Amino acid sequence: MGLAGIHAAQEHNDGRLGGKTRLIQNAARALRAHAGRAADDGYRARHQLLVAGAHIHHQVAVYLPQLYHHGSGQHIQHHFLCGAAFQAGGAGDDLRPRLWGDADIRVGLESGCDEVLRRMNKGHTAAAIVAAGQKARRCGLALSVTAISGLGSRELMREHAIGTAKAFSAMKPEYIGLLTLMVEPGTPLEKWVREGSFTVLGPEDILRETELLLQHIDSEGSVFRMNHASNYLTLKGTLNQDRDAMLERVRKGLEGYGLRPEYLRAL
Repeated sequence: MGLAGIHAAQEHNDGRLGGKTRLIQNAARALRAHAGRAADDGYRARHQLLVAGAHIHHQVAVYLPQLYHHGSGQHIQHHFLCGAAFQAGGAGDDLRPRLWGDADIRVGLESGCDEVLRRMNKGHTAAAIVAAGQKARRCGLALSVTAISGLGSRELMREHAIGTAKAFSAMKPEYIGLLTLMVEPGTPLEKWVREGSFTVLGPEDILRETELLLQHIDSEGSVFRMNHASNYLTLKGTLNQDRDAMLERVRKGLEGYGLRPEYLRAL
């Protein structure tokens, strides 16, 4: 059961058919299904799980202990509560003392440029993702946000870098992760590459883009990591104090030092 099941459960939440019990049961099944895909499919499915939670009215969060009886588990708790609170438009701020505890949120921003998000069929604007991240921070949740270098191709490289820096700066998450685009066979993006409508950036352009992002970011206290297997260069530091040192490492990378060979990159 997916989002349709959640909406159907909401329609029955009127007391005539045991609405709250039915809502809890259906929500648990739907979220459990999303959680299963999250474990198998990684970031994209985890984002869908967060979106699924956002379609459930925040009042259901009060019945969270009953969700546990339906096998939802803690992984669902975090995403469900955050999604429900974001949808509630502020009411979720009051849930923290009772329910959230040490919950954390992982958000795939991917890009702070709306045109890049539109081309990649993200389904959300940068402003919407930033607003959700800011609400998580207000609610005391630890926030981890990732983006993908090279996602704007050469055409939108500058807009992607600066827009992503601004989005990070607006959220000021505890953790910022930067991965680098790798094109999977059989995807629409691979077709664009073959047709010539999308240019995959090489290491020099990726580092130029990273340099631009670091020059524009202002996220005091955020742990910054660019150490995924997809990255050409490893960067580690805490913003803003280590920005100059990371920029210097990027400049060394542009001279050819410390780069990961293409054959060692992986998703």
